[in-house]
Amino acid sequence: VEDDTSDVPTMTYNFARISDLTAAEKDTNVDVIGVCKSHSELTNLTSKAGKELVKREIILVDRSETEVSLTLWGNTATNFSAVGNPIVAAKGARVSDYNGVTLSGGDILVNPDMDLAHEL
Repeated sequence: VEDDTSDVPTMTYNFARISDLTAAEKDTNVDVIGVCKSHSELTNLTSKAGKELVKREIILVDRSETEVSLTLWGNTATNFSAVGNPIVAAKGARVSDYNGVTLSGGDILVNPDMDLAHEL
């Protein structure tokens, strides 16, 4: 078995500084990376359409020393572990202006093996 992964697509990020998110337009998607400073417990809720949902809020901090709340949904929220204050990279998180700037969803990587994560 060969370990040739050259044809495996890698995810490309265009990370925004958390301090710059105040200038991001509502409902746009951004990539962010930061240290998980704190997190909430799982919360169950029912959507307006009557769908059962589960969510968890995490607080990310990056080198700009700015915090942002990122809402994780479904299995991502259920499976998330904040043990050891992990580095979290979010691809395509949606910007909201709920109580300031917040983020929601996106593809989450915990402790990604990338240079920027090691710098944090």
